[in-house]
Amino acid sequence: FTQRDSKCFENSDDIRQFFSSAERQNIINHVLHSVHATEEVTVEGVEFLPGLPIVARCKREQMVLQVFPLHHAEEMKRLKKEWLTVHLHHQPLNRIENYFGLKITLYFAWLLFYTKALIPASIIGILAYLHIRSHKGTELEKYYEGQYAVLFSLFNVIWSTV
Repeated sequence: FTQRDSKCFENSDDIRQFFSSAERQNIINHVLHSVHATEEVTVEGVEFLPGLPIVARCKREQMVLQVFPLHHAEEMKRLKKEWLTVHLHHQPLNRIENYFGLKITLYFAWLLFYTKALIPASIIGILAYLHIRSHKGTELEKYYEGQYAVLFSLFNVIWSTV
């Protein structure tokens, strides 16, 4: 991408629409970490040499503990409202990707998938537990406990490979 070719790209005149929030944060992070000292300077006993990155040196000397982007309050408010009102079958993954980036979106997509995948195992486990509890204090309790433990273990082995 060059400025000369900007008219070839949709929304290139509006930076808020052209770059996602995550892309803007990555650009700012890259620029911030690309800042190098132009001359030798000493600040609070820490020497900054020409050509070396300033932020990395500050972090190494613990002058700066952490660098992270600030949230855009309105975008975060909208995302929270939408995200907190969704059910198990849907998450606003496109909006999460736009705001946080692909890596975090994949994490939440995986959590959604895995949670849905655990539903059959949890239902079968609860039904087996309730059936065993219905025979509490009888000789059948130990029998069913052993049988269900083996069957449920086999189910989990098969479930985890599918």
